Amino acid sequence: MTNDAHWTDDLFGGVKPDEVQRRVSQALQDMNDNARRAQGDANSRRKHTYGITRYNNCHERLQEQFAEVRGAYRINAGKSFAWDLVVVGKALLYPFHYAHQDKDVREARIPNVHRGIVDLFQFAPPPTPVVDIFGEEHMPGFGPVEQGRLYGLPRDTRLVLIPFASNDSGLLKAYWGIAALVDDSGALEWTTDPEPLPVATIARPTLDIVQRQRAAADAVTFDSGEEPVAELSPKQDQAGEAGGPSQP
Repeated sequence: MTNDAHWTDDLFGGVKPDEVQRRVSQALQDMNDNARRAQGDANSRRKHTYGITRYNNCHERLQEQFAEVRGAYRINAGKSFAWDLVVVGKALLYPFHYAHQDKDVREARIPNVHRGIVDLFQFAPPPTPVVDIFGEEHMPGFGPVEQGRLYGLPRDTRLVLIPFASNDSGLLKAYWGIAALVDDSGALEWTTDPEPLPVATIARPTLDIVQRQRAAADAVTFDSGEEPVAELSPKQDQAGEAGGPSQP
């Protein structure tokens, strides 16, 4: 390997890295657009709808982008995951939300380190050994890797992390790269520089509930405007109205 080699070289099989990058970026943009729309429809100050929709769309939109790409396929990673993961060539793609604001990606942590996450990192480099006060090295350990569905992947598979920062105003930042899992807090040790992915630079704000209420207050309603003037006719007596003879 020459000094000019890049970590993406030969990683995606016959798919060019630029093409993978473009599809990943589009998947994240579609994910956030869907989550923003869902939050707007919810008409709530709370962001639960945005978070849930973003969580589900994160992997579904990635699957959609690579559905017809030669050399890409989905893998059921087991009961720990509610969705299939995408593999492109030798790259196992794992997107995750790391911040609601523009934050240094090197501070990103994997949220909720469970057994399935630990199994994913069998395809990542090991972290740097920890040296104790006696000068002895210890490797952070998470126990034996489960031989589940991921066990069938080729041993040269590499876990490609895709951390992104977003909120209901827009997709702020997105990156990709390779990192080791340091401990069960989700801390990462990057073995490649986390490289930025292209994202839309203009945030598209959504209407919050106060704006919606103001818009509704300004809208024309059934009881707004001037009242119509009724055309009145002379009142007839009861006999006349009944069609009977008029009284002298």
